[in-house]
Amino acid sequence: MNARTEVIVSNDNGVHVRPATQIVETANRFACRIILRRGDEEANAKSVIEVLQMAILQGERIEVIAEGKGADRGVKAIVALFDEKFGFEK
Repeated sequence: MNARTEVIVSNDNGVHVRPATQIVETANRFACRIILRRGDEEANAKSVIEVLQMAILQGERIEVIAEGKGADRGVKAIVALFDEKFGFEK
């Protein structure tokens, strides 16, 4: 099973260490492969180093893609983090 959706990063500081850690912790709850894509650049959502290397900034469009068992749930869980601004802003 495959799933994908696009999010716009809306939190002020983009994806720094704490949000990246939340993405990795969430992605690791699922058996599926989850990647973040911006243009031609991809990061394994289960690797904090890869997520941080993307240097994702506020306002950027990121595609969340999952392949395998639980892909739909994995994508929804990652998108929820972005939608909730990683719990840092109300």
